[in-house]
Amino acid sequence: RMAAFRQKMPGGRQQMRPLRPWLSVAVLAVLFYVSKHEAAPCYTQATGSPGSPPAEELLSRRGLAIGVAAATGLGGESPAMAIFGLFEGPNLLAYTMPGVFNVSMPPDYVLKKQAPGLLAWQGDRIQPVEVMTAKSKAVEFASLAEALGANATEVGQRMAKVRPSVRVNTTVEATLVEALVDPAEKGLDTYQFEFVSDFIHELKLYALLKAEGQNYLCSVNLRTPALLWEDRQEKFRGIMATLTPLEAQPNRTSTA
Repeated sequence: RMAAFRQKMPGGRQQMRPLRPWLSVAVLAVLFYVSKHEAAPCYTQATGSPGSPPAEELLSRRGLAIGVAAATGLGGESPAMAIFGLFEGPNLLAYTMPGVFNVSMPPDYVLKKQAPGLLAWQGDRIQPVEVMTAKSKAVEFASLAEALGANATEVGQRMAKVRPSVRVNTTVEATLVEALVDPAEKGLDTYQFEFVSDFIHELKLYALLKAEGQNYLCSVNLRTPALLWEDRQEKFRGIMATLTPLEAQPNRTSTA
């Protein structure tokens, strides 16, 4: 209403108060969100009663309503912070390593190869070394301690001596930045390593999973140019956290 933007001036004159600068920014952000999510909807499974809108539609409507409320100053936070913080979060697509596990990737990562025990994606189209792989192989080992070694740091240091290089089928020595056991704290038998060389920064996850009465040595490998690591690391760690076995697993952390 126009009255809401009028301020009484001496002598009975009224002057229009200019719109607050954040309002137009916030409204533009809402419009951007709507256009973006119409082109790439959330990949959540629809639930609810028959005849009701899908869950992802309800989520989008609710997010839009809250975003508009924040943009118009109905919330207590700074509108820009409220609206941009509201829609943050990964939008990932789940892929299945048949019979063994699921892992999710950003929708702009293109699945380039699919073979028994292997999935491969291309990340940034103009960065040929930004390659993601997921693998599984049936093994006789009952644990990662048997398959790779009981000390994750020592395993990582050994692996750092021979890491993929920029040129195909070549290797380079890298530095082990970090070695973690069960980084997602799911109770799974997993090691995660971070390696960096002159040109490549790499995150690698190993898991020993049981499926269909067999043991599988599984891995997820995420690589990017070293110069892009600061922009990629949060996304890469989020991808690793999505690894989910298709069968229930014994809690390795509690029995370690």
